[in-house]
Amino acid sequence: MNKKIKIIDLLVKIAKGEEIPNLKIKHWKQIYNFNIKMGFITCQSDEGYNLDLIQCLNDEVEILEDNTEEIEELQEFEYVDTYDKNSIEANRQKINELVRAYNKSRKEKE
Repeated sequence: MNKKIKIIDLLVKIAKGEEIPNLKIKHWKQIYNFNIKMGFITCQSDEGYNLDLIQCLNDEVEILEDNTEEIEELQEFEYVDTYDKNSIEANRQKINELVRAYNKSRKEKE
């Protein structure tokens, strides 16, 4: 479940030295990337809109959590004809390649 917090409270946590990871927050209907890099805080949407944190100090935002889990690879099938087994195995291998590529790209984004 996503957590709601005021922007001022989020900034107070940062001021107290708490580790705040890069977050996705929802302010009104817009989603922003809340990042802290080298002491600078940026809050920008994917479309390039910036959120003015000073004007929104008392606004409540929703911290969007990444609730997705890694996709599991397909296991080898048992009890299949020899004819179908070769095509199923080839498809399983290709699907697992896609799963590994997807999971790798998700980890790189974190």
